[in-house]
Amino acid sequence: MLDSIVKTLIIVPSISNLQAEAECTVIDDRGDYSAFKGKDCSLLEVNGTLAGESNVYPQIEVKYDWKICNDNEGASEVTLKSPSYFKLWRYKPGKKDKKETLLKKVFPKTDVLEKQAGAGAKCKTMSRIETLDTSFLTTFMSAQMQGPTTVKGEFCYAYAYNPISVRYGTCDMRVSSTFATKYQLLHNDPF
Repeated sequence: MLDSIVKTLIIVPSISNLQAEAECTVIDDRGDYSAFKGKDCSLLEVNGTLAGESNVYPQIEVKYDWKICNDNEGASEVTLKSPSYFKLWRYKPGKKDKKETLLKKVFPKTDVLEKQAGAGAKCKTMSRIETLDTSFLTTFMSAQMQGPTTVKGEFCYAYAYNPISVRYGTCDMRVSSTFATKYQLLHNDPF
């Protein structure tokens, strides 16, 4: 009995090792964004006060990267099952649930990520350089891979989800009044 449990613990991880990654990096060469160059897009801070007053939100060059890998032990392959994809999308401002797909690369069911015994991971990657419109607060990235392995009855699944939210900085707020406010303590003595 114990022997079969040990075998299960060894076998199950060996046939379910898929990876998915979705990343966004700032690559803009302009001096205004040099502090963010090479860093994750979600660290990007835009002067929201200036953008709001002028209604001009900067367009910043970024690089989107996706990666999905089959790193199963031994010689096994994962035949991709729909939907396996790389995707980039956002929602239109003020339009609830109006999703705008910027990119969707779906892999045909016939695509195979085969890994030979002793070899490194077999991966599919994709990069896309695009201009990030900072008037959209959030852009979303995802990578998904799923499908059966060559081991009967086994199924692999990997999913990466990366919301890229631009931060709007520089917002000073103040309230001033010319009216003096007086507080008076009232005591109701019943005697």
